[in-house]
Amino acid sequence: MKRILSIPLLLLSIGTYAQTAKQIVLTKGQEITIITNASGDADMGMGMTLTNTSNITSQMIVIGEDENNYSITKSLTNLKMSMEGFGQNMEFNSDNQEDKESEIGKKISAKINTPDTFLINKKTGKATSTKKDVDYNDNPAAISGIAMGNNEGKDGIEDAFFIINTDKKVGDSWMESSTNKKVTSKKTYTIKSIDNDIAVVEVKGSIEGETEQEMQGSTIIMNTESKIEGNITTNIKTGLVYMSLINADMTGNVNAMDQQMSITSKSTTTTLFNQ
Repeated sequence: MKRILSIPLLLLSIGTYAQTAKQIVLTKGQEITIITNASGDADMGMGMTLTNTSNITSQMIVIGEDENNYSITKSLTNLKMSMEGFGQNMEFNSDNQEDKESEIGKKISAKINTPDTFLINKKTGKATSTKKDVDYNDNPAAISGIAMGNNEGKDGIEDAFFIINTDKKVGDSWMESSTNKKVTSKKTYTIKSIDNDIAVVEVKGSIEGETEQEMQGSTIIMNTESKIEGNITTNIKTGLVYMSLINADMTGNVNAMDQQMSITSKSTTTTLFNQ
């Protein structure tokens, strides 16, 4: 499932250099709508497969700032998903009252239009929640996201920001790595073009490690490695992302209900940031 951002000429230009921001530039009251479309298929051996599609819409609002951070609220406003696997068929549409009244629907619905507040570091774009991390237990969207190899970021909010250092120009590459709990991410970025303050950046890398989730009373442990590649389109003066497209090719194993299964999957995640 893909959506295409229509920005005339942005992806066709081959600018060579432009002045870039030293930090994220936001204004109080600014709103950003995040639309994420993801789809993928996983093969778990012995004829077991997992198919997942999802469409998630969220709203970010800048509510304040201090010397080092912006304060931002993020609310999940709409969720549509379908997952078939683990011997179950699960569908959820936050617009459907019947879906909202199911056992899983009640847990997800409690998050709809319920804002969480984050501090966004102006120089790094890293997010810090003002309360404990969101609990994804029994959330099929989170489980399927990990299974497809495309689940990372502080509740997805960090994906809205991408800062290019002032000394970078078209053709330059650099590497970044990070570790969150038991998951390590390593990525190489290459600037493909810059035009009218809009940069297209190629990303390649890997995400590997162990994740553990509770789902309907069972503990699911996944040890996976995902090879990722894609593009990020970002404003070099504000550090705000317009679009990201990430393809993930994942291998690993899943331990659930005292059984271990190998898993491979391919997925595509397209995210639009409407400002």
